[in-house]
Amino acid sequence: MADRGHELQFAHVFDDGVQLAKYGEYLYDNLIIFAPSAEELPEGASSDSIVQFIDSGRNVLLAGSQNVSEPIRAIANECGIDFDEDTTAVVDHVQYVTSDAGQHTRIWSEQFDVGILGKAPGAPILFEGIGHAATEGTKLLTRVLTASETAFSANPSSKIEEYPQSAGKDTLLVTALQARNNARVVVTGSLDLFSNKFFSMPVQTADGKNFDKSGNEDFARRLSTWNFGERGMLRARELTHSLKSGGPKNPLQYRIKDEIAFSVVIEEFSLAENSWWHSKAKMSSSALS
Repeated sequence: MADRGHELQFAHVFDDGVQLAKYGEYLYDNLIIFAPSAEELPEGASSDSIVQFIDSGRNVLLAGSQNVSEPIRAIANECGIDFDEDTTAVVDHVQYVTSDAGQHTRIWSEQFDVGILGKAPGAPILFEGIGHAATEGTKLLTRVLTASETAFSANPSSKIEEYPQSAGKDTLLVTALQARNNARVVVTGSLDLFSNKFFSMPVQTADGKNFDKSGNEDFARRLSTWNFGERGMLRARELTHSLKSGGPKNPLQYRIKDEIAFSVVIEEFSLAENSWWHSKAKMSSSALS
């Protein structure tokens, strides 16, 4: 990530000197939490501190595992995401890596959201870990990666006697939050998803397709680019509206059945150029009010 302009600082969960803010000022723009089983977090980076970090408009990438600790669960819950029960895993007896001849928990999926990624990865995504669900009524979450229709979430070591916690595409693997304050949070139940091992692992699909390596590396790069505000940051300006037949701009009221012309300039932020850019054409539309 250093080649993308980020200054990286690493810290262990046992490091009491970790602080997200000092003298009322935040020290970082983005936070990556790869400590899924940490029972305690540093005082300066506690669950409450991380939630406040998000509330300030900053970004977080959070990875879980089959044994998610309470502090990590608490952060995810504040973002409208509930990890499945401990010891459960996402299982798929159809779309699994052929080298996983045991419980079929090392799975692959091509159910990704191109809107977040910008472009579909060229190979399936490998996943091994715990699933999660979105809190009912949450409207700000995007399902970035879901399991296949043949997958389910359960304890792979126990006999399944009841309906699984989730099944099919309702089993979420990677979820993104775009908060109203523009903070971006990405949550996944697989730390291995970001590992070098999974980056280079070959994939063979059920329909006989073979890939020399998974799409995880490209997926992780595109996901983090969105997560950390390097892509997809939009703003609107020069918003105007008026009668389609003419008249003053932005009047206080209209009559029923008036035809209205609406115009707005949409700009996207370019991190490389540190500036906002837009096309010369303005978006416009008309409607009946």
